[in-house]
Amino acid sequence: LKAGLQAAFAPQEGCVCDGAEVTASLHAQAMNFRIKLGASFPDFLCETTQGNFGFHEFLHREGSPAWTILFSHPRDFTPVCTTELAICSALALDFATAGVKLIGLSCGPVSEHLEWSKDVAAVRRSLPGVSEHAEPAGDEGPTGGDLMGFPLIADKAGQIATMLGMLDPGERDAEGNSMPARALFLIGPDKTNRATILYPATTGRNFVEILRVIDSLFLTQDFRLATPGNWKPRARVIVCPGVSTEEAQDRFCNLEIKDLPSGKPYLRYVDCPRQPHPDVVAQTGTCEHVPCVQDFNIKIGAAFPDFECRTTQGDFMFHEFLSRAPAWTILFSHPKDFTPVCTTELGICHTLAELFLEEGVKMIGLSCDSVESHRAWAQDVLALQGLRQEATGPPLAFPLIADESREIAARLGMLDPNERDATGVPLPARALFFIAPDRTNRATILYPATTGRNFDEVLRVIRSLRLAQDAELCTPGNWKEGDRVIVGPSMSTEQALERFTNLETKDLPSKRSYLRYVDCPCDKVAWSPAGTGE
Repeated sequence: LKAGLQAAFAPQEGCVCDGAEVTASLHAQAMNFRIKLGASFPDFLCETTQGNFGFHEFLHREGSPAWTILFSHPRDFTPVCTTELAICSALALDFATAGVKLIGLSCGPVSEHLEWSKDVAAVRRSLPGVSEHAEPAGDEGPTGGDLMGFPLIADKAGQIATMLGMLDPGERDAEGNSMPARALFLIGPDKTNRATILYPATTGRNFVEILRVIDSLFLTQDFRLATPGNWKPRARVIVCPGVSTEEAQDRFCNLEIKDLPSGKPYLRYVDCPRQPHPDVVAQTGTCEHVPCVQDFNIKIGAAFPDFECRTTQGDFMFHEFLSRAPAWTILFSHPKDFTPVCTTELGICHTLAELFLEEGVKMIGLSCDSVESHRAWAQDVLALQGLRQEATGPPLAFPLIADESREIAARLGMLDPNERDATGVPLPARALFFIAPDRTNRATILYPATTGRNFDEVLRVIRSLRLAQDAELCTPGNWKEGDRVIVGPSMSTEQALERFTNLETKDLPSKRSYLRYVDCPCDKVAWSPAGTGE
C-alpha cells in the first residue's frame, strides 16, 4: 500500500501541483494525514470528469469560492450514491451562493463517472422543487459533457480514499477491497479541515444539515457568534465568550442574558445578523501545545482504545462502560464547562437521553474541567431546560468525563486548534462518535467549538444504522424518518418483494435496476444481539 501511494503521488510528466512538483515532504504529509480539525490537506493529482489538476490548484482556483466541500462515495451505479449526487447537483448553485464549491470522489474510472452522471441527472430532475434550480452548466472536459455541475474524482485504485481515511471496512468490492465511506470534509481557504461528517455507505448524508453548518461557520468567522444546539438558520444565536457585553450591545440586536443558577452571564443571545460573507479567510490556530499525541485514527471501523474515565457517575474504564447495556454508545465532547453552546447542547442531550436509550444507545460526554466543575455546571444545564436536579442521584442522565489534562481528547483527535484556553492549550471540539458493540467507530460528526450539533441529525443517523444492520435497507440522501428507503445492492429483487411493501425500481438511462425503493418498515427495528452490522 505504501509503495502504491508513493507511486500515486510521485512527480509525473506534465503534472504540476500548486505551482511546484510533488516533493518528498509532500509524500510524508500525504502518508501522515489524520482526520481532525485543523489538519492540512495534502496535494494530489485529481483525474476528474472536468479534466486533470492538482488538488491544491482546485482549492485555490481563481474565480471560484474560497471554501470547498470534498465528499466521497463508495462506487458508481449504486443507489444511495445516486440520490446524494442528484441532490448535490440540484444544490450546486446554493452551495456556490453560500461561498462553497463542491468536488466529489468515487472509485470508478472517469468514463464510468460520465456514464453514471446520466442516471444522476435523471434522478435530479425527479427531486421535489428541482425546477427552481438551473440545470448545471456542465464543464465539458476532454472526455465529454459533465452533467453534475462539479468535478468527480476517479479514484480507481482507492489510493486517495485510503490516504484521507475515507474507507468503510463494512463495504467491499468483488475483490474484497474496502470501498470509500460517505466522508465529507469542509475545507477552509487555508487548505485545513474545518468540519467532518463520516457516515457508513448505507447512510445517506443530510445536505440541509451541511448547509446549516456552513451558515454557522461563517457567522463565527464574520461576527464572532456561535450557534446553539439544534440551531436553524436565521434563529437567534449566541455571543462568543471573547466578545464583551458592551460590544455585543453595540453590534447586535435584542441582547438577552440568561439568568442561570451559577450567576455567570455567559449565555447571551442576539438576533441573527445579515448574511455572512464567505470570502473572508478566518484565522487558523496551530497546535504547538497539544498535550498528547493522537494515536486513534478517526475512520469507519477504527477500534477505540481503553482509558480511565473520571466522571460525574464514578470512575471506570472506557471499555467497561462500552460493555454496559444498551450495547451501542455515543461519545461526545464539549470544549469547556460554563460556556454557552455547550450548555445548550448538554441540556438537549439530557432531555433526549431516555429516547436514546429506547433507540438502544447510551451516551457519555467529555469536557476538560473537573468532576466538581461538571456537577456545578449541571445546575445551569438543567435550569436552561426548566428542570431542577434531584436531591439524590447523578446531576445529568449520562456520565460526563473530566478530561482536565486533555489527554483523552488529544488521543482521540478531538481538539479544535482555533479554540484555546487562557494558557494557549487547544480545547476539545464538538466531536461525536457512534460506537458499536465491538468497540469500533461506525460514524463520526466533527464540528468546531462554535457550531452546536443538530441532535435531530444524530437520531436520524441512529435509525439509519439500525435499518441497515437489521433490515438490510439503506437511507437515501436527505432521508428522514417516514420517508421511503432503498433496498441494499446485496438483496435480490425477489427477497425485497417478500420482505417489504410497495417495491419500485427506478427507470434510469443506464437501464440498470439498482435504485429500488420500498416503504420504511412501520415497526421499530430492534438492534440485533450481535449489533455489529457485519
